[in-house]
Amino acid sequence: MGRYESFWALTEESLDYALATLAPEQRSLRSALLASYRHLAAYEDVRPVLDRLRTNKVRTAILSNGDGTMLEDAVKAAGLAAHFDGLISIEEIGIYKTAPDAYRLVKGAFGIEPNRTLFISSNRWDVAGARLAGFHPLWINRAGRSDEYRDCPPDAILKSLSEIF
Repeated sequence: MGRYESFWALTEESLDYALATLAPEQRSLRSALLASYRHLAAYEDVRPVLDRLRTNKVRTAILSNGDGTMLEDAVKAAGLAAHFDGLISIEEIGIYKTAPDAYRLVKGAFGIEPNRTLFISSNRWDVAGARLAGFHPLWINRAGRSDEYRDCPPDAILKSLSEIF
């Protein structure tokens, strides 16, 4: 506690704990589960929205708590590497989102003030952090979950990215 550990190390520790606690007989799945984490598919609405943003000359980036190599692997595996102007990992400062310094990485990378930046996430905690950092956040609430951060509202709640256009 109170010290930075890489997201990958935390992912490994979490999986080890879950397997030991809930499914010790499944420990042999560890390597395959960790490998699959680096090769997640994107939702079907992601590519068309990114294509449209690119056509409209909107700059795009990912700000992630994930390690830089995890982020690069995931974007490549989803076939989306050419769709982003930047991949920003908190790894470079060792402070996780929702800390304000994590969100400041966007301004550092692009020179754009938060109040001129649309921040899109399916993680409600991340939307709350982005709101507090001054961004215009959209919450992609695919599962119709309850809002747990009513004091930090998103600009809009959408069921899919396709609702942006």
